[in-house]
Amino acid sequence: MKKLTILGALILALALGTTAYGVPPGQPFQELLDLINSLAARVTALETSGGGGATRSVFQETIDLDSTGDEVRIEAADSQGVIRTRHFKTFEIPDLSLADPPAVTLFHRRRTDRPVFTTTGFFVGGLANNFRAQNDITNVLIEEGKILLQFRVDRSNAAPLYGLDGPGGTGEFRLVLIR
Repeated sequence: MKKLTILGALILALALGTTAYGVPPGQPFQELLDLINSLAARVTALETSGGGGATRSVFQETIDLDSTGDEVRIEAADSQGVIRTRHFKTFEIPDLSLADPPAVTLFHRRRTDRPVFTTTGFFVGGLANNFRAQNDITNVLIEEGKILLQFRVDRSNAAPLYGLDGPGGTGEFRLVLIR
């Protein structure tokens, strides 16, 4: 819709800017015509630069929540002797920089280990906390050149903690980046 609006404004501006209406300089509407021509030049510049450079990327997948994942990080034992092994799905994005991190939104299915909630849609990660288990460890980490989605934490002293939609769930998600 945004592109259509910009394109419509561009066509109108070009039509008005390229048509000679016989308005002598300094006469009424000359200032308006100059403003329209200036706007047409800006819209053309935006269109050729791709709309200001913002891009939207969508990563959608289903993770086997009991799999090892793409990256595993083992932490040293904490003060109580618990060792945590964190499992991540990795998205390599070579030009991703921490100097200019993207806006990230995670959408995931409803946790299967919680009471039934009537929707077939996706939840926005982190916003629907009252519908998520307290031990949900879903996290999105942004690092140089990659984004990591944590979906499980194995603990040396207890059962694993699951992210996304919990144990036995589908592991289905959509990760949206705008940069």
